[in-house]
Amino acid sequence: MNNKYDEELYRVAEETFAALAFIMPLDPEDEAPDETDAGIVASVAFTGEFRGILFLSVPAGLLPELSANMLGAEDGVEPPIDQQRDAFAEALNVICGNLLPIIAGTEVIFDVHAPEILADGRIPDEFERYESAGSATLIFDTGKAELVIFVDNKPDAAESAA
Repeated sequence: MNNKYDEELYRVAEETFAALAFIMPLDPEDEAPDETDAGIVASVAFTGEFRGILFLSVPAGLLPELSANMLGAEDGVEPPIDQQRDAFAEALNVICGNLLPIIAGTEVIFDVHAPEILADGRIPDEFERYESAGSATLIFDTGKAELVIFVDNKPDAAESAA
């Protein structure tokens, strides 16, 4: 961890997974299990005092447990894939919503856009040229959850015109 918001991002993600889905990551020093399934990636953009985008990538094998716990499904009942994807997007939304007041203060107002599941399962190439403001990796039994946030410190154009 070496970016501006790494520690905050890790802590918020860890707390969100624990509180929202009752899933605790393994010790950060543990080796991640081999991932054999494809991952899923979602993004959530935000605007306000500054603008940015937060990405979350998890192994697809984490979705059934995440969604079942979030939805209160009975043991052994796996929610349909659309509910799994919705729960995943909501977890990202909550992480973003909890992170922004920590990094910007509680008086700053942001517009957090609806999360989007990315079709090709990876962060778009256009972001490779930007330096991330923070990243975090959480290790679960099913593999790694990876988060990265990109921030543009210029205020949103609509906000600055007001």
